Amino acid sequence: MKEHDEDEIHHEMYVHLLWSTISQKPLMTPLVVPHLYDCLCDLTLNEGCHLIGGSVFCDHIQLVIKFTPDTIFSDLITNLKVASLLWIRTNFPEIEGFEWQKSD
Repeated sequence: MKEHDEDEIHHEMYVHLLWSTISQKPLMTPLVVPHLYDCLCDLTLNEGCHLIGGSVFCDHIQLVIKFTPDTIFSDLITNLKVASLLWIRTNFPEIEGFEWQKSD
């Protein structure tokens, strides 16, 4: 049996993430949606992952992300939620009190 060289091993791992606005309030307007999706694409790349697809709804986000074996999910989720929260507050200050729902 042929031994596998570590360089020959190929990983493709994906995760489906979903999180909502605080109390699932419909805070994201059609003006925010396409810009937030682009922002999430950039944020995901900054985390060393790739946003494969997803949708931004008025009250929640669903994302499919391709990740590497060394990805720490808690850090990935926290970083995406914090950075997107700050991005929304900076770019759309008219959405008063914007928050993501807390994780348990």
